[in-house]
Amino acid sequence: MASQQEPAAPFADVRPAADPDDAGCAWRTEKFKDFEWRCRCLGIDKDPEVAKLIREMEVETVHLQEVARVQAGPDYKRPWWADGEYDEERAEECNDKGMELFAKKQFEVMPGRYCPPRLVTWYSTL
Repeated sequence: MASQQEPAAPFADVRPAADPDDAGCAWRTEKFKDFEWRCRCLGIDKDPEVAKLIREMEVETVHLQEVARVQAGPDYKRPWWADGEYDEERAEECNDKGMELFAKKQFEVMPGRYCPPRLVTWYSTL
């Protein structure tokens, strides 16, 4: 005798299992721990450059967790470039200025944070 299944819940009744912000924080934490573990398994975690990179990644992970917390707050106002409206003229001006600063290697004055490509490339080889 075949058992009858209950009909699937309507789409409107389906809820995420976790808050997206909490899930993002958990994902970032797990990726950091995974990187640290891979370095330890490879025996390179004691190398001064790798140890420095791990410390920097930990600081950046904590920074991203704080950014997520602030953005989830009720008083957070999205910046002009993330408000859902596209201002082509302003975007082009900012892109041009950013490219000028990048070409001059003036990363510290660029808006936002910058991760040197060599670190990203190095991590992707592990």
